[in-house]
Amino acid sequence: MYGSRFYDAVPIEGADPNPPSRDPHCQFQTIFLNWNAHGVVAALEMISASIQNICAFLRWWTGEPTETLPGLVAPADEDFEKPWADEPSITLLRRNLTITENHIDRLPEERLMEILQDRMSAGVQSEDPGASAGE
Repeated sequence: MYGSRFYDAVPIEGADPNPPSRDPHCQFQTIFLNWNAHGVVAALEMISASIQNICAFLRWWTGEPTETLPGLVAPADEDFEKPWADEPSITLLRRNLTITENHIDRLPEERLMEILQDRMSAGVQSEDPGASAGE
């Protein structure tokens, strides 16, 4: 089994769904995705067999002699179950703290850029003096 972790930017809950311009406010949601490489391989084999069958049919339909066509691939019934046979018990997990419109003070984009530039030039990453990179 394999897993991936990534972040997804989602809108602030309760924010205007049609803001007048691009909304710079968002929250990041952590997403954990578990998957099985053997299942992916089995699924790709089934897709490949399906494409080969469709191409052979279309070539036959347009009049190509059957002697030149590859034989139709007829997977066994159990092959249809292989992509899901060893699926992890939890395939997708989303974790985040919900931030609502009441939790933030909306600032104009220009002011947000000023704050960001000030912090980058000063090397400050957090307003919380107790916060550290290890927390």
